[in-house]
Amino acid sequence: GMLYFTLMSHEFAAASMVLYGLDPGLAAVLPVTALAASLNKVAGSFFQSRRRYGLSLFLNQIHNWIVLFSVPVVVAFERPDALPAALTITAGYCVMAAAGWWRAMREHAHDAAPVSPQTLMREGFAAMGTQVAIGLFFQLDRLIIPRTLSIADLATYSVVSAIVASPFRMLQVGASFTLLPGLRAAASRAGVFRLLKREAAAVLGIAIVSAVAVILVTPWIGTHLLNDQYPFAASLLYAMVIVGFVRVWAGFAYAAVSALGSGSQLSQYNLWSWVALGVAIAGAVAASGQGLTGIVYGLGAGWLFLAVAATLIASRAIAAWRPSPAPR
Repeated sequence: GMLYFTLMSHEFAAASMVLYGLDPGLAAVLPVTALAASLNKVAGSFFQSRRRYGLSLFLNQIHNWIVLFSVPVVVAFERPDALPAALTITAGYCVMAAAGWWRAMREHAHDAAPVSPQTLMREGFAAMGTQVAIGLFFQLDRLIIPRTLSIADLATYSVVSAIVASPFRMLQVGASFTLLPGLRAAASRAGVFRLLKREAAAVLGIAIVSAVAVILVTPWIGTHLLNDQYPFAASLLYAMVIVGFVRVWAGFAYAAVSALGSGSQLSQYNLWSWVALGVAIAGAVAASGQGLTGIVYGLGAGWLFLAVAATLIASRAIAAWRPSPAPR
């Protein structure tokens, strides 16, 4: 179903090139990169659904190595230019997407009960809308801060966020990696609850350890490594930690909806994700008078709204859940 999001990514990237008037070479290359990256993500999701975690992680994290490989390419040129790096990254994504889809198609050909095109279309549109909304959610802070505060505030926020928010974002995104296929493979409702409790305890434990670590380490990094060039209030640090827990909750609940929800419930989540996006924008703009801390809490209001909505949808999905004989 993520194929529809793949196509939307291509169109969105192409429109962005026209909107921001980038170099014609980049305008041609970057939409292809978005398409190849999305196709690569689809292949990774395919193997994740089959609990092939090693191959799935390799495909989903290959962008780190592709970007690293582009460094010597950039260094080899005498003048700074984004096009060689963009071409290298595009080539890497195309190769990995082709390899992942070739492997996936070989395995899919042996499936006894392939998913119907109607199911793919219904869930694909819901997935597309949700992924676009969540993608915007992740970028809202960088879009709102320069317009409501200043570029200097954005720099400070980016530094603190890189240290404090990173572990929570990792947990938010990673919460579904083993949870989603595990829930889909559950044989009973009792098994669903056992898995949810076990995974929730593990994620919460890691989140608490991460919170303690960033609270202790961030001020030291700011003082000794960054020489106090990006001063920030302690309230900003605590706000990011609190909102980080809410984001992990939202990611965990979304995994349950994705694994157990019906097509209509996935559509409901898609709708509420856009409503939550509106709540986050309104909250961040309204609270911008309180500086960076206010914006973080304003965005957190949107994440909280989404977490509550996802939890309610997931609870209804669990109540109506029946074991599925074939993977979705």
